[in-house]
Amino acid sequence: MILINPRFSAHKLPPGSILRSPFFHLALLGYNGEMDPVPSENTEIPFSEETLFAAEKVEVPQQEFFLFELDGELYAVSVKEIELVMKIPPVTAVPNAPDSIVGIFHLRGRVIVVLDLLKRMGLPRNRGLVPYYLFVASQGKNHYGVLVDRTRTVVRVPELEITPLDSMTAAHVPERYVKGKFLYQERMNMRTRLAGSQIMITPISALEEELAVPQFTTRPVVILNLGTILNEEEVRRSAEKQPSDTPPSQPV
Repeated sequence: MILINPRFSAHKLPPGSILRSPFFHLALLGYNGEMDPVPSENTEIPFSEETLFAAEKVEVPQQEFFLFELDGELYAVSVKEIELVMKIPPVTAVPNAPDSIVGIFHLRGRVIVVLDLLKRMGLPRNRGLVPYYLFVASQGKNHYGVLVDRTRTVVRVPELEITPLDSMTAAHVPERYVKGKFLYQERMNMRTRLAGSQIMITPISALEEELAVPQFTTRPVVILNLGTILNEEEVRRSAEKQPSDTPPSQPV
């Protein structure tokens, strides 16, 4: 609350002083320029997040991605490009198919071609993991079920956080199969401890996880160019480049 000295006289102030302005005196009396009451120091103002950040709200363009794991690495594809995610059903092998084609299965009257994503991109499998899931996506008239080791989550990423491919990622994944990358922060649910010269990773119990301080790690995520990967001509071209599994005949 502001107290006004009754002996105060505006005419004693130098010309041009803001204190001579009638608007200044109205403000001291509790009114602003629109003659609306100005809340005093003890006045309660209704609080809401919307009103608090109304001036700072800026619409930031975002993209939504389906996040999955393949051979220990994180990859993502746009949710607009996939139809569904499911466990791998029984698959029928196709004779003389490219190495990246695992087989086919039927889904809702359609033939789904099961694709080994690592082989399609020409990447070796360095870990003894077995794919348990696939996501269904269409390219033209063809329908594919792309194998993944683990499904993770769906994330929204601001477009400003999506960066071009760097040299380290380019050395791992062919550039034509990548749109960009972003960083993903995930919670660690494993406890790492040293045992001699080896690093051992031990799952923590539910109670330990509840009592422990959450630990987070930041991992790079590669955004795949699904249009190029599932391109029929590209798949045919990769099949022509793959080496034959038939051993050379021995001379008699």
